[in-house]
Amino acid sequence: MTGALLEILKTDANRRGLAIATEAKLVDALRCSPKELSVAIEGLVARKAIEVVLYDENHKHKMDM
Repeated sequence: MTGALLEILKTDANRRGLAIATEAKLVDALRCSPKELSVAIEGLVARKAIEVVLYDENHKHKMDM
C-alpha cells in the first residue's frame, strides 16, 4: 500500500513537491481503513520518502512521527 500512497501523493504534488491530502480522500482512494493509512504513512516517513505537515486553524506544525 505504501507504493500506491506514494504514487497518489506524487500525482497530486505541485511543482515544488507539495501535495495536500485529507485522510478521507486517501482512505477512499486506497480503499483502506484509517489505521492502515496511518501505518503506510508512518512507513513512508520512516524511509524519509515523505514529510508530513499538519495544519488546522489554531495550530500549524510539522508532525514528527
